[in-house]
Amino acid sequence: MNEYHELLKELISLKRNSKLVSKQLNFDLKKGIPNLSSYKKLLEERIVHLVNFFKMDFSFSSNSHQLLSEDLRINSAMDGTFIDQLEEVILGIRENPEGQTHKLHSFHPDNSYPLLVQFSVDKGFLNCIATINKSNLVTQIPLDLIDLSVLTMTIAQLCSLDLGNLSVNIGEAYTNIRSREETFSVAVLKLEKSLLNTKLIDINEVEVSDFLVKS
Repeated sequence: MNEYHELLKELISLKRNSKLVSKQLNFDLKKGIPNLSSYKKLLEERIVHLVNFFKMDFSFSSNSHQLLSEDLRINSAMDGTFIDQLEEVILGIRENPEGQTHKLHSFHPDNSYPLLVQFSVDKGFLNCIATINKSNLVTQIPLDLIDLSVLTMTIAQLCSLDLGNLSVNIGEAYTNIRSREETFSVAVLKLEKSLLNTKLIDINEVEVSDFLVKS
């Protein structure tokens, strides 16, 4: 968690409207999921969005910042057909877990959305690397960290793998909050455990009730 806090300190020490370029955040998901401690229900709310993403219900996407958008799930093929990227990632990991990198691409016109989410398997551990062009460290990145963490945990469960690491590459990091005290009052992160029903085998059958959150 220190990387995130140090990045915030660095950013608010700069002049107003300054930005940080080419930064990376790393988390060991075996220790838990990064969550905003100032809002206890945030993790539960993000799990609801994640389940909607699994069910391909994207009616929520226009209401708030959503990393797990329709663009990240469905991709258009050259012949005009549509590809379910998430289904392909899960199938690829199951059939050839350590032989390649499994990718979700997003081509959303809003540059704050990730262009690429990659999954790789190393000695039975599932790792995730996400690349985000531009994002607000206080209002967007904490939501993205939860979404990516729980997504990785769910894929690991469905593919009978252990949780590994999450790395987030941020091309341009910024925040509209200028006060150190104001920033840390809303952006203090903690780790929480979220347990998933171990009997799940189909991404389309995941329900909110399959998750159990423990502080």
